[in-house]
Amino acid sequence: MEFTVKFSPIGKRVMENRPRLLLDIARKAGVGLKSLCGGKSKCGKCKVMVNPANEPTAVERKLFTQDEIDEGYRLACRTTVREDTQVYVPPSSVTEEQKLQIWGKEIKVKPSPLVRKFFLRLPRVTLSDTRSYLQRIKEELKRKYNVKVESADSKVLNIIGPTLRGSDWSITAIVRGSEIIGVEHGNRTKESLGMAIDLGTSKIAFYLVDLLTGE
Repeated sequence: MEFTVKFSPIGKRVMENRPRLLLDIARKAGVGLKSLCGGKSKCGKCKVMVNPANEPTAVERKLFTQDEIDEGYRLACRTTVREDTQVYVPPSSVTEEQKLQIWGKEIKVKPSPLVRKFFLRLPRVTLSDTRSYLQRIKEELKRKYNVKVESADSKVLNIIGPTLRGSDWSITAIVRGSEIIGVEHGNRTKESLGMAIDLGTSKIAFYLVDLLTGE
């Protein structure tokens, strides 16, 4: 038997023909519910109000107050839907990508990461040019990008030569402040990712961030 699941105040609905976890239904509908624990019922972030609501589980009784349970609050990762259901998604349960319930003015901020990448095409080594690999990179960074580098990580010094020779003398230098912390083959300047880590009192959350766009 078909049934409908409606999500408010987002205004989305989805049809189902078999019992499914509410978290999976939300994903199918494009409703971004937080699930930092991956649906293992540990983080409590996928909190929603469900009508009609299932009998609360032991985990939900531990996470929610009795008033919240009476109001129909449940974990989407613990709720199996079998009939027409209304789901209210509180703002605190919506992922950052969905900002439908956030009041205020969104300000565009241009990313300014501490770690930057620069593509370099260096001249080949000749008998008349005795500069070290590092010196060549430092001078090219200054000449092409006006970036002054003073040092390089010890691990980088060991791989500069093989990387240059293996990529036809075209590399991407990874710079943090005035230090080269990495080199990559070819032009990898469009691939720059960082990891944001949120250390809570009982949980650790990781967010992969594009350092070029901020997404």
